[in-house]
Amino acid sequence: MSKKSFAVIGLGQFGLAIVNELATIGADVIAIDRDEESVRKAALHVPTAFIADATSEQALRELDVHHVTHAIVAYGDNIQASILTTVILSNMNIPHIVVRVDDDYYVPIIKKLGATEIIMPQRLAGTGLANRLDDEDFLDYYSLSDNFSVVKITAG
Repeated sequence: MSKKSFAVIGLGQFGLAIVNELATIGADVIAIDRDEESVRKAALHVPTAFIADATSEQALRELDVHHVTHAIVAYGDNIQASILTTVILSNMNIPHIVVRVDDDYYVPIIKKLGATEIIMPQRLAGTGLANRLDDEDFLDYYSLSDNFSVVKITAG
């Protein structure tokens, strides 16, 4: 199996958390954002952090994003940039494209444009917290779908 490589586009709290975790496990990561301060924070974790406009196919190609196996579009508040970036990544034939979406309305649109996975961090956090508060034995809770969840519980 070939080694996975990642591009994380959008370096807010969510994107930076992804960069940090991927760096911790030794993954090859390209971190991209327009904001210099966000890129500076990412550069503390990975050697390939760039200030760039990810809605430009030329910019992404110059950063070798077309060679990654996984791309994570982690914009929080710019659905237009998420849509444009997803289309570009899909046209580059990136095998696995994960897109952060904060509104259900955009889920089918983003999927049709080439996202292979949708992540809704606010929903995941809210569901996990509500379930942990409901049952004191739950240490952690992850909903995988409407029918399946993973729960970490206290022993005893």
